[in-house]
Amino acid sequence: MPPSELRSRYRRTPPVIAGGIFLCIACWITSALWLLSFPPSLSSNDALYFSRALSRYSILDFAPHFPGYPVFVGLGRLSHMWIDTPINALQSTTIAIALAIPFCAAWVLWRWTRNPARTMAAFLLALSQPILTALAISGLSDGSGIAFYLLFLGAIPSLSGSELLRKQQMMMALFAGLFLGLALWSRPSYGVIFAASLVPLLRQPRMLVALGLGVTAVSIPVLVVLLAHEGAGYFGEALRFSQGHFLHWGNTTLSQSEARPLWADSLAAHGFLATAMGASCIAALAQLWQGRKTGLSLPRQAALAGFWAAIFWTLFMQNPENLRHLAPILFLGALLLTDLRVAPRLWAGLCAVVLALNLGAIGQSHRADPSPAPIAQMVRFANAAPLQGVVLSQRWRALLRRDLTHLRVIDPNRPGATGLHSQGDTAIYRLYGEALNGRKPIAAFPARFLGEPGAYLYRGLMH
Repeated sequence: MPPSELRSRYRRTPPVIAGGIFLCIACWITSALWLLSFPPSLSSNDALYFSRALSRYSILDFAPHFPGYPVFVGLGRLSHMWIDTPINALQSTTIAIALAIPFCAAWVLWRWTRNPARTMAAFLLALSQPILTALAISGLSDGSGIAFYLLFLGAIPSLSGSELLRKQQMMMALFAGLFLGLALWSRPSYGVIFAASLVPLLRQPRMLVALGLGVTAVSIPVLVVLLAHEGAGYFGEALRFSQGHFLHWGNTTLSQSEARPLWADSLAAHGFLATAMGASCIAALAQLWQGRKTGLSLPRQAALAGFWAAIFWTLFMQNPENLRHLAPILFLGALLLTDLRVAPRLWAGLCAVVLALNLGAIGQSHRADPSPAPIAQMVRFANAAPLQGVVLSQRWRALLRRDLTHLRVIDPNRPGATGLHSQGDTAIYRLYGEALNGRKPIAAFPARFLGEPGAYLYRGLMH
């Protein structure tokens, strides 16, 4: 576009829209500077496994854990080409991906509505999600799966169920398939959500063919590399990991643990998350009601199907201790809310209320001073003390075994923990992600933001 035409178009931009764009940019830059102020550190076993994968990829050696997350690891390795250490590269990658999510959400609303106000509202609601910080700092793959999934929703041609695809729309469907393939191999555990989003597209066979080509173009090379690298052991690890997640350590509804945490308890402890989920469900139901009268385009149907699948998958098959699992519900809910076709003043009021709730939740759950992860601070404390004896921890077992070599680290769910208790060993410590009522910890390092566990060290073996 010639510079003269660009200047002419800028002059025709209404001041309100120009002001909104500057507001979005200013908020994004502020968020980026704040996220970049966090010192790189590992906050979980899974983050440790991902950092290992940036130097040497081996699923059988937990670098990373199953199913391998090859696209996410590939993005991390690209960062590692310019950033010196794996931990720095990993955190830089997740921060960059998290900061891209608001742009992806805005693009979806622009493709759906061509409305600048709704586009900017989607950007601000995505940027203000309290869970976004956890996606940025955790060093995990959730953010990449959500970002590519949003690109998939934006790339789906906006048709009704009976319209035929034109050549240009076929190309967009192909790109949508590529984005879906990248989302799948960034975050395979979202596979149920992705599959549900394809169900409304079954009435468009030509679109499904284009989508399938895109997904296949990503999946076949990935599978060839995975199987060539891991061999038949990949299938054995798939069985072991699936059984462990669903039946043992994953805290799903199928888990055999007697003291399994519940999503009801997690949501009750974070009331604003329950409110946000309720608002998201109301927005989804309102979309369904409006669709009965005016019909819904295929991208909106795909988003709604993905939203309800995310509700089911998260509440029944994900760990309530990890609040970041709610991210697909919250981001899809924000999209559905900003897309509601209601009176302009009502729409603006709803978006303003949700934005205020998000900012209030950030103020309530985020600490102002960026610091290393609580478990990293706990390791520093244990090395400085120094502690002697046994530490019981399931959540950080691999991290502690790497960093606390002078201590014996045991999973409390293993038979060895019961043996220690029966022997009356007094030099036993246990790490919890939350403070225990009525017990004073030896050391306490609270969570820095929503979705991150704190680190609380207690003396003695407690169940």
